[in-house]
Amino acid sequence: MNKFFWVFFLLFTPSTLLLSQQKTTEKLDRIIKRDYTIIDAVITKMSSTAIEYKLPNESLINVLDVKEIAKINFANGKSQTFNLNEKSTTPLNNSTSGVNSLPSTSPEGSNNNGIITKLPIKQHTIAILPVPFVNTETQYASEEMSKLAQTDLFNSFAAKELNIAPLSVQDLRTTNSLLKKAGINYSNIDETPTEELHQILGVDHLVAVKASYFIERKNSTTKQEVGKVDVKDNKIRTDDFSATFTNEIREYRYTMYFDIFKNNEKIYSQTRKPFFDQQDSWLDAMNYMLKRCPIYNKK
Repeated sequence: MNKFFWVFFLLFTPSTLLLSQQKTTEKLDRIIKRDYTIIDAVITKMSSTAIEYKLPNESLINVLDVKEIAKINFANGKSQTFNLNEKSTTPLNNSTSGVNSLPSTSPEGSNNNGIITKLPIKQHTIAILPVPFVNTETQYASEEMSKLAQTDLFNSFAAKELNIAPLSVQDLRTTNSLLKKAGINYSNIDETPTEELHQILGVDHLVAVKASYFIERKNSTTKQEVGKVDVKDNKIRTDDFSATFTNEIREYRYTMYFDIFKNNEKIYSQTRKPFFDQQDSWLDAMNYMLKRCPIYNKK
């Protein structure tokens, strides 16, 4: 009886282990939904309205409407992108970017899974891009200053709509939301081609401003003499002492870059250094270039 058991074990156990290993190493298709949910599975059937798939080590067939799908990366290396702009269920055939999508410019780790929606271009519309604020000494880019500068620039345009007519400014939340979905922010906006930015934001005008700066520190030293006179017993006595005070003076050396693009063509490009060296002097330089750009009409 024991011999029979070991013969049975030696004959069938390797094949069982092999089958188990094949199941666990089976290549899977990757389904990326429009809500950015990722499903790794084996697609068994596809139609123009739905796909059928099985999860690893399961036999249950799941059905998913193609309206919920953004992209499929197949196990064989091919991919298929689905139309994100229309409610149509027509997929874009076997391409990595498709007609209505763009290659991803997002950094590794972004949550857009390489899917960038292409919007129809709205004429006479301006998008104010995030403003990189980079310290040239430390190469540190300030998110807080970027938001502040972008907001200030947007407010300047919005307050002067009569001066830029017939152009209108895209709402700042819309701009930043579309950029965020594409994995673009203040730190990598310079790495994104303007052609893609036009299509991502759906505008024909882009305002791209950048600030670079360094801080020059100077020490100011002052010496103060202090004397005390004491009259006692008809004699004058003095008690003199001095104090030294050191103050650090910070001078901000800004260089502001101001570019405007229309339909991917640069129509305005200026560089300016503020006259003063205060912490907020960049505002003066930015507003100076704004009022002299070709889309600004003095009225």
